Amino acid sequence: MAPAVMEETEINIRAKSPEEIASVVKELDRIRAVSEDYVVPASNIQFSVVDDRVVADVKLSDGTFVPPVRFEISQTAHQGLATKFNLGQKYARRMRLHPAADLLAHNLNYWCSRDKRRFLVRTLDGTLRALLSDQYRIVDSALLCYSTMDEIHKVNGSVIGLDLTEDAFRLRGIVPDWQERIEKQQVAVRGVGGSMFDGGDDRGGIKYSPVDAHVRENSWSVNKEMRELGYQDDLITPGIVVSNSETGHGRVLVESTVFRVYCRNTAVFGERIAKAHLGPKHALHGILSRETVDAENQALWGSIRDVIKTTFDRDQFKALVQQFGTADSLKLANPTAAVEKVVDTYDLADDVKQRIFNELISEGDDTVFGLIQAVTATARDFESPDAAIALERVGGELLERAPQLVEIRR
Repeated sequence: MAPAVMEETEINIRAKSPEEIASVVKELDRIRAVSEDYVVPASNIQFSVVDDRVVADVKLSDGTFVPPVRFEISQTAHQGLATKFNLGQKYARRMRLHPAADLLAHNLNYWCSRDKRRFLVRTLDGTLRALLSDQYRIVDSALLCYSTMDEIHKVNGSVIGLDLTEDAFRLRGIVPDWQERIEKQQVAVRGVGGSMFDGGDDRGGIKYSPVDAHVRENSWSVNKEMRELGYQDDLITPGIVVSNSETGHGRVLVESTVFRVYCRNTAVFGERIAKAHLGPKHALHGILSRETVDAENQALWGSIRDVIKTTFDRDQFKALVQQFGTADSLKLANPTAAVEKVVDTYDLADDVKQRIFNELISEGDDTVFGLIQAVTATARDFESPDAAIALERVGGELLERAPQLVEIRR
């Protein structure tokens, strides 16, 4: 019996240091230089089996095959093939992994040969990375990165992170010069030790201040910087996250963020622009040139730059600062129940729930503000860029939603 085919290893990069960021930019440049795209009829895509793996050949209109003959097929492209030809994701995956590669190739060849549609075939490093509609508008992540960096630098901002996966790219920037202090409420220090979850008072309240929680030797994080800053100097700065997918797994997206300085937590707020990768059908058959793609996107770059400029709105940011101050004044009636409500509402995994509990204890803050920070601190430490941004969006939503979602101490 042949061994099962293993899933491909996914790329999951969260670059934060200047050296890591420079490395991702270099990789984006490389991808732009070596990737190739083709618009071909479905009948020009042919499948065969090599070493129990389904591979693809792409034939141009003149009858020649695109080199290299026999492209490997990425997990994303396999999912796209199953969707386009109605094979069913579970059935297609079962054929691919167990393996029944001959049966999968036969299915794909049968349906491709009878399909009248044209597709955009995206390739990189000898791999078919995505199969997309011939109306799919390609947005180059390298150019999006450079365009966004230019606008951030115009407001004296900094790029603090780049995320890169097989299906997504994100750039994170902040404007440190615009940082504001959150007007925090007075917090009584009741003595270090214990937990807000073990009956610190008659309503499950907190036993220690956020400052002491961070300097305890047995806490999750020993943060003496917090004591040096003083609890009253809790600073946040406005930011932005710009996202893109080159494989059909998301729109071009610009979102506002707030970055907490001392702990480097990020909360993501509403969309400022969301552009679908949809345009007119590509007129050409065959190779899609870089010049054609760049020309199609001139208007898009202009609109993205305009939105980035308006996202850095100082008055709107100051209004968010006031909301954070209000969140700090709202005491959770039951911190345990509040975490569980968030986990249930957003369908978070059990291990994520435990990490949020741990962060809330470590933060030592039984307010809505503390709940938000526990969520975003958990996101900060995720290795997966996609999981991190999803939880950061939850943190942003909670600023508006938490007072109605969880019970507040009156």
